[in-house]
Amino acid sequence: MALIISVFILVAILSLKVDGILIEGPQSTTARSGQNVSLRCVTNDTKLDLHWRYMKKHSPEPEKIYNGDSVMVGLLHVFTVAKDGKGKYELQFTASDSTAAKYFCIEPGTEMTLTAEVTLQHGPVVRSASSLVNMDPKQRLVLVGVVAAMQMAIKKDWFRHLRREY
Repeated sequence: MALIISVFILVAILSLKVDGILIEGPQSTTARSGQNVSLRCVTNDTKLDLHWRYMKKHSPEPEKIYNGDSVMVGLLHVFTVAKDGKGKYELQFTASDSTAAKYFCIEPGTEMTLTAEVTLQHGPVVRSASSLVNMDPKQRLVLVGVVAAMQMAIKKDWFRHLRREY
């Protein structure tokens, strides 16, 4: 009897048709004004057209950006969507005060939603050492000079401190 029930459950599970599943969602990021931003969303169902929405900080509800076919008319100058036909959709825009928002990638039908926050960075940019390679050569020279000057000041102060103790 238990075997018959197990087989019945197995057949029921295997007969279920699973619609598309979002397999990759957009990643939250911080960008400087004027920087290009690309948010990626991927589904395993190439027949589905994903939708994009966004919600600005003080908005009551999300606004449509992309309806699976095209970018909304009033937003054509702000957003573009690149799709590869294999389930990958990239929402592209330039970071600004008007694009700093929460973004929603929505799979129609299941209404599965993945989100990401895009925040605008104000003030100096903090870079990792690996990004020095891609930095503008003039900026890199200034940064290296500032770091060298700071290191010399620290060493000089450290040596003064040693002399006082001995």
